[in-house]
Amino acid sequence: AQRKRSETHVEHLSQVGPTHYRLLEFISDEGFSGKNTKRPGYQKLVRLIKSGKIKFIIATELSRLSRSVIDFLELVRLCEQYGVAIII
Repeated sequence: AQRKRSETHVEHLSQVGPTHYRLLEFISDEGFSGKNTKRPGYQKLVRLIKSGKIKFIIATELSRLSRSVIDFLELVRLCEQYGVAIII
């Protein structure tokens, strides 16, 4: 359901604005707690942010990215540093 909602939102963004968006990858950390930033998908997301290959992150809920306010703020800081938008 999360994948479908993300795909639908990317399609919507492309239709309503001047920019065409596309979903490069759906990252999931099934079986890992959102409290753990060492989970494989989260670490992959951090690498993608730092690589400059992505312009935005879409999450269906804040808790899909992080369950810790401090960890989420660190992700926001990293995204700001690399010019990556967070869409929840």
